[in-house]
Amino acid sequence: STLPYNVYHKAEPWTGLRPSTDKIIVHIRDLFSTAKEMDTYFRKRGFFCCGYHYVVTGSGVHVMRHPDSIGAVTDLYDRDTLYVCILTSESKAAQLPAPLRAHLSELLDDLQKNHYPNAELLSGPAILKLKGYEALTTFIEERNKIGRSGRG
Repeated sequence: STLPYNVYHKAEPWTGLRPSTDKIIVHIRDLFSTAKEMDTYFRKRGFFCCGYHYVVTGSGVHVMRHPDSIGAVTDLYDRDTLYVCILTSESKAAQLPAPLRAHLSELLDDLQKNHYPNAELLSGPAILKLKGYEALTTFIEERNKIGRSGRG
């Protein structure tokens, strides 16, 4: 699979590598308009880079930390989770914007088929029981239904 991104980061020695990838958790944020803004936010708070492995924007997929490294989003899941975050000002829209949906689908297709076929795909807002993010949760539920019937 050739996706429109390259991994320029080396595995971060300060976090180590994930011992396993049991989950892919997709979050959605509306505080930032670019992946660089999000990276700067994490760095200003003392992190060496963004806590999410991938950030999806309208312009594409951005690798924010080495895909094999332990993430830095929540201690509960960091050691066995690959994190993806969508950046959009329409985080509570009825539907994910088409460009984001396309880029996210392409990324998840690659991750689920070629790298982590046994990882459970989860919606960050659903885990946190946040209201108003039904578009993302529905998108994840639809992918999981397709995955169970079509990927096996």
